[in-house]
Amino acid sequence: VEHAIASGRLTRPEDGALALRSVKVNGKLQVTVGHGGNAFSPDDTSDAVGRVREHLQTLFDAEGRLDLRKRADHGTEIVMEIPG
Repeated sequence: VEHAIASGRLTRPEDGALALRSVKVNGKLQVTVGHGGNAFSPDDTSDAVGRVREHLQTLFDAEGRLDLRKRADHGTEIVMEIPG
């Protein structure tokens, strides 16, 4: 959430919108942070994203994951999935 607020690029008024969602899917907790702009680039290879992925790997082995993706409507989102 902090990254979406601090780094989100706002080119339209709706680009500043944030959406948080958590659901249980197939026994895993899935947390999604959506941003109306481009706060999360699917091509992000930054140290911060790498560290989060490393922490998930250490804590949950193959059961934890972090995906960054573009949304179909406009904007981007980050999805974290951990055993739940």
